[in-house]
Amino acid sequence: MVDYLLDNIKVTYEVAAIFFDLIIVIFLHLISGEDNKTARSFRCMAYCALLITLAEVFAPLDLYLPRGYGWSVLRDYIEGTQFLTEHFVLYFFALYITRLTNHRGPRFILYVNNLVLLYSIILMTTNPFTHLVFNFDPVQWRFTSGPLYIWGGYAPAVYFGLYALVIFIREFKNMMQRERYAIFFTIMMVFGVSAVQPTLKGQIKLVALFTSLGVFILYLALETRDYQKLLYTQNKLMEAREEAASANKAKSVFIASLSHEIRTPMNAILGINEIILQNSKEANVLNYSRDMKKAGTALLSIINDVLDVSKMEAGQFTIVEENYHLDEMVDNLAKKLADGLTNKKVECQLRIKEDLPDELYGDEERLNQVLSNIIDNAIKYTKRGIIVFDVSGEVEDDFVHLDFTVTDTGVGIKEEDMADLFKNFKRMDMENNRSIEGTGLGLSIAKQILSLMGGTIEVKSTYGKGSIFTVHISQKIMSDMTVQQHKQNVLNGVADKKRIKHAQGKRFLVVDDNEMNLKVADAFLNQSKATVKTMKDSQEALKELATFKYDLIFLDDLMPGLNGPALLLRTRRSEANPNSHTPAVIMTAKTSKRDRKEYERMGFEGYIAKPMVEEEVAEVVNSLI
Repeated sequence: MVDYLLDNIKVTYEVAAIFFDLIIVIFLHLISGEDNKTARSFRCMAYCALLITLAEVFAPLDLYLPRGYGWSVLRDYIEGTQFLTEHFVLYFFALYITRLTNHRGPRFILYVNNLVLLYSIILMTTNPFTHLVFNFDPVQWRFTSGPLYIWGGYAPAVYFGLYALVIFIREFKNMMQRERYAIFFTIMMVFGVSAVQPTLKGQIKLVALFTSLGVFILYLALETRDYQKLLYTQNKLMEAREEAASANKAKSVFIASLSHEIRTPMNAILGINEIILQNSKEANVLNYSRDMKKAGTALLSIINDVLDVSKMEAGQFTIVEENYHLDEMVDNLAKKLADGLTNKKVECQLRIKEDLPDELYGDEERLNQVLSNIIDNAIKYTKRGIIVFDVSGEVEDDFVHLDFTVTDTGVGIKEEDMADLFKNFKRMDMENNRSIEGTGLGLSIAKQILSLMGGTIEVKSTYGKGSIFTVHISQKIMSDMTVQQHKQNVLNGVADKKRIKHAQGKRFLVVDDNEMNLKVADAFLNQSKATVKTMKDSQEALKELATFKYDLIFLDDLMPGLNGPALLLRTRRSEANPNSHTPAVIMTAKTSKRDRKEYERMGFEGYIAKPMVEEEVAEVVNSLI
């Protein structure tokens, strides 16, 4: 044996490699870790690494075999075993990395890998008869290269090595640092030596040694029992996180669907209540109706808050920017403040810096929502004294840095409660504020919206004396017109859009599958003196639109059979349809600006949010007739 090793000095590298492989195999059996697909791939790789080292140690013995055809075939199989085991090692190495990183590649790649391995097996098992990879020269008494020496002997190994490298690069960001180092060094050794070995012409064999070293590194770094326990725990945490994310998504979808279903009856409740307010002459009925309006508006606000929170958690909350007038937004907020203090002994003041630019670019709807939440809180928690709404700012280049400040003399906030002020469903000082309505979502939503808009909110408060909330936000300036100039323009004659203009002789069609919603729409639109026809069946409405000409069409978004957008599309598909160019208005519970723009893209000229508000209906109708 000593003479054999001395005569074949290159074999000593493989003898050293055998010790590495034996240690791994022994430990895999004595100290077994997690038994899963990844562990089984590693086990197969370790067994193949041991086989390749044994094959390369005993390969030189084939030169001592006697002459003869049978011995020649055996000699070729012994030599071919070296190539085949190398291919198996790298195949299982690629499979191991795939499973370790949970790589989700195209399924056909797995079939390609299996085909490459099958190609190698067929080539090596038939080589003693075809001599395509190598051939034993009995004259020179040595092996010579065949026509497929590179493509059959080393190309499969290089392919598997490249495949493992691609997976490593793609999954690099998802790996832990320990995995990155272990796999990187293994790839460099295994793939590197597979690429270099053909250039050595068999003078020295390093494949088995470096393969064994790579497998040994992987074992110490990733396959010990302690690390497997850590990995198992991590996988369980990931599964729990995925389950939580899935449950959260399902909850968000449920809330969004529930919100839409709630808005439909709310539209009928608030709409019919508005009709009662307009037409009733009985004082007690009007009082009940005002209370119903107040309660309905509060309920609608809660629905909107819950829906916004679900959108934020699902990552679907967006900011949609467009031009708006600062003066109009502040004026509406001031009216909201004054209306909220009607039955309270609280004074309200509005102070606005009138030289501020008026026409700005931003998300007016979301900014209005933020400020409304702050004003609502000031109204709720202030029983006496004063609430001041102050608007100021400074111009810098094309932007104005606005400061909206709401100061109240309410109950204030305890210092220990300040840390929880912007958390979901958190309400402060519940012991003393139990009678005050609210979900604890307003300020949390306000802060998250401001974060998306690049703004901030600042709070100062003294318990028992009051609070000061300040919103800082920058908006782009779109014109030189100031707040004061805009006020003057309004005073000089802006059309009143609060009431529907007379449209005698016009014909309106309203399509909605909900009977109560049809009654509300009919009551609002009849003020225009137009002829209003209502229909519940969208399929029948399609026939109606194909037969009679209308001046304005109102379509519900969600209806059985044909929804609003589908009904409009079919109506406008043919120029022969008498209503192919009739203005259409969508009636929907979807209230975001993104939704409005989507309806515009579908071809709707008008938009009415549910629950319908008479002023909004009037504004849409006046703009289209």
